[in-house]
Amino acid sequence: MREIRIRASDAAIPQGGPGTHPSRFIARSTGGTSSRPLLGAVAAALIAGAADAGFTSFVVTKTQTSNSGVDLDVYTLWGRFDGATDTVVNAFNFRRTDSASTNIFYHKDLSSYNNGVLMKSFGTWNPSPTGSFTLNRPFDSYLTIGDQARGTNSTHGTSSWPVSGGSWDRPDVPMYTAGPESSDQFLAGLLTAWGENAGSPYNVNLDGFVNGADLSMALSTWSDNGSGVGWFNPNPPNLQGRVGQGANTATDVRLGQFVLDRDAVGGTWNLKIGFNSGVAGAPVQFAETTFSFAAGTYAIPAPGVAVVLAMAGLARRQRRVS
Repeated sequence: MREIRIRASDAAIPQGGPGTHPSRFIARSTGGTSSRPLLGAVAAALIAGAADAGFTSFVVTKTQTSNSGVDLDVYTLWGRFDGATDTVVNAFNFRRTDSASTNIFYHKDLSSYNNGVLMKSFGTWNPSPTGSFTLNRPFDSYLTIGDQARGTNSTHGTSSWPVSGGSWDRPDVPMYTAGPESSDQFLAGLLTAWGENAGSPYNVNLDGFVNGADLSMALSTWSDNGSGVGWFNPNPPNLQGRVGQGANTATDVRLGQFVLDRDAVGGTWNLKIGFNSGVAGAPVQFAETTFSFAAGTYAIPAPGVAVVLAMAGLARRQRRVS
């Protein structure tokens, strides 16, 4: 009789996946016994673990409006949960997954460099200086951990936003923080775009020209900003990131608003969030997946098929006939 140990990591459980998974499953088999019951049991256990997770998906909703003679699409990003007190604490690894422009968002906040004018050139992702809930907020792009954009919103940007680019007081999202694995692709794009003017996605320091200063800034921040930018709620006791509180719904926590030109292609974006059940002492869990600027639900891919295939391959490798 041989003991077969199958670790959860061998079954390709997503990093930081919700729920508590056992470190391994143990089964005993004799030489001629089929591994199918074991595979089914393991797959079912893993799928069940994902099913009872707090986080279920990102949700994007869309409305259309106009301001200052510009037709706009307004997208709201939500995190959807199935627990009555699930609470988001931070968001990070936010980045566009291709090399297209990230200078596509309108802002209309009351920061000194925007002054309530609808534009893509200047603005901030900080939700607190958005301004009037009728004259500014419906047309402003911002990031948040729950709640609406308002003066009392406690959301802060993390240090992943490059200081030399204005931290998160900038209108775009730093595309060059897509990580070391894509640095070569970015470098090639920057060199190709050398000399382009403001509006180029490679004008990372926003000085109006793609040149050596952009290259130096990108190279100096890749190691710091590896996987994208983030934001967090530094005051969790205010429950701003909890479902059912403030501007959140009973199942959804607001994570951001993005204002684009009507019918513009916004691309696909990656985001990872940290959350807990809202119960004192509960551990933080993590969930990461992609979403697009199109109305819809974006769930973490179910592990079912991948798990079964991985387990089948493992079983074939470890099976021994007595």
